[in-house]
Formats: sequence, C-alpha cells, structure tokens
Amino acid sequence: MTNPMASVYVNTSALIKLYIEEEGTARVIALTEHGSVQVIILGVTLLESRSAVRRREREGDISGSDADRILKQIEEDASLSFLLQPSASAGMEEAARLIERRVPASSSWSRRHILV
Repeated sequence: MTNPMASVYVNTSALIKLYIEEEGTARVIALTEHGSVQVIILGVTLLESRSAVRRREREGDISGSDADRILKQIEEDASLSFLLQPSASAGMEEAARLIERRVPASSSWSRRHILV
C-alpha cells in the first residue's frame, strides 16, 4: 500500500519566504522541500505575493530585476508544482494591474489616489 502524498497549505507570508531570504525561510523550505509534499496555495495568494514583492522592491529591499525574476518564478511554480485553489473574485485582474503601477515610494500620493 502506498502512502498518500502529504499536503501543506502555504499562505502568502510563507510563500514569499521560499523566494526571499528572511526570518523563517529555513523552516518553510524544510516543510515544503520533500518530493512527497503537495504545496497548496489559494489563487489570491498569487495576487498578495505580487503585492508583497513589489512592496519590497519599492522599499529598496530587492531590485526591480530581482522582483521580476521572483514573480516569474512564483507564477511558474504555481502552474507546474503547486496545487492552486481558485479564489473567486471579479476584481483580481484589476487589483494585479494596480499593483504593477509604478508609484515612487517618495510620492506624496495617498493610497486613495493610487487606487482610484
């Protein structure tokens, strides 16, 4: 009898730790690196991850090219390796578009103006 594949749900905070070294990265890698573990993420996790990576870019923690590379890798992993549970939301594409707008961190615009 074969053992069923173990599953682990990964939220946005944990997912980012797989791509950007920060406190807790080693633990998340240890939980997800075994070939017998199915990583499960929600569709909204992809949107939240995009926002988190772009925020790190705006804050100067990572370069624009690193942010682009990380986001490309997350999308690739989501389509090839992770079990993606859909999130129902008509506004997710528009939210992704707004996240990608480049507004300088020093901008005096408020969030209210950016999200109009």
